[in-house]
Amino acid sequence: MKYLVRLFIIALIMANVGLMCDGRAVAEESVPGQNSSQNYWNPAMGPYNQYIANDQQTGLPSEASYSNYSARFKIGSDEYYINDVSFPMDVKPYASKGRSFVPVRYLAYACGINDDELEYWPASRMVIMNGSSGVLRLRLGSNLLYCNDQLEIMDVCPELRTNRIFLPARYVAEFFGYSVEWDENTRTITICG
Repeated sequence: MKYLVRLFIIALIMANVGLMCDGRAVAEESVPGQNSSQNYWNPAMGPYNQYIANDQQTGLPSEASYSNYSARFKIGSDEYYINDVSFPMDVKPYASKGRSFVPVRYLAYACGINDDELEYWPASRMVIMNGSSGVLRLRLGSNLLYCNDQLEIMDVCPELRTNRIFLPARYVAEFFGYSVEWDENTRTITICG
């Protein structure tokens, strides 16, 4: 038992200084009811809803529509398009450090991920997306990306801005099997399936 307590303390210290590679040890201890029906992405669940978007109609594609699927986000616009149908957002994508950042919830919707497949672990500041390609984990302020437990290094970090989490669109979309196009003239990100 003492060994487990020591291991937990070491993991907690490493997570606080950003050295923890996995994040699970901290998160499992830090997120009450993680394996229950609690979901920190649900606005009714309490204080963590400030970092995500409000629930709205999503535009999640049906499986039949993936062959001609596209999602578009325009930098500075508060709406996005899935298969040319407009949906509102409560925050706007932006460009920074040569990358396009999109609010996590809407980027997840564009990649076919619904609210039940999103998690936020506040103690470790980690976003987890579960999709058909596997599990993607990103931590706010860290350029480390975990794709099915394989480490990759991004050239930017997820950011917290206007009380919402923003993720670099290309890294997330490509992990889930989508191609990403950037139109400099219209400042638009297109995610194609």
